[in-house]
Amino acid sequence: MLTAETQESDEDEGHLTQPDVNSLNTETEVPEPAIDEVPPIIFYGGTDNTNDGFTDNTDDGFTDNTDDSFTDNTDNTDDGVPDNTDDGDDDEDPPPPPPISIPTTLVKGVGDQQSGRVSQSLGSAFVVQVLDQNGAPMRGVTVRFSVAPSDGSLSATSVSTDANGEARTLLTLGGTPGTYRVTGTISGLPSVTFTTTATAIVIPPPPP
Repeated sequence: MLTAETQESDEDEGHLTQPDVNSLNTETEVPEPAIDEVPPIIFYGGTDNTNDGFTDNTDDGFTDNTDDSFTDNTDNTDDGVPDNTDDGDDDEDPPPPPPISIPTTLVKGVGDQQSGRVSQSLGSAFVVQVLDQNGAPMRGVTVRFSVAPSDGSLSATSVSTDANGEARTLLTLGGTPGTYRVTGTISGLPSVTFTTTATAIVIPPPPP
């Protein structure tokens, strides 16, 4: 004969225990993982308008105003050479120096074929011009003048050429009537000669 306890035990073994429906519908809050705050990166010593921390206006990380990653301000190429060429050489050959001017021609200017009374100064100077190998006037070349016969006198016997390459001198005739020659010379070139005539002073005879 079964007792009341045995019967309840048999009933419990024959049936599954039903779960609590309310407990299944309850949402469990899962905490979000903590995100560590990353401190900002601070760069020192640069006045930078970008976020790369370098003192330039680009993002290439070099102190220039280009994007070629080289520290120059004159290179618009990608060859990495701080110049405006692609020859791979920082130094350009300097231009050759201009050729040195040398006197090659002595030209006779104005003053030739003058005439005057003896012991008088002529009205015009004797002028010579010095030219270089390119036909350009040369400044600062010394021209030497001489006169014959020697009783004539010159205002200057050693003259430096001016900006036009010219040198000049004045003649005072001697006391002897006749031909006087003024010669201009510079070293290494043919000389030039001017000719002038001195006339005697005619003294009229006394009246009878």
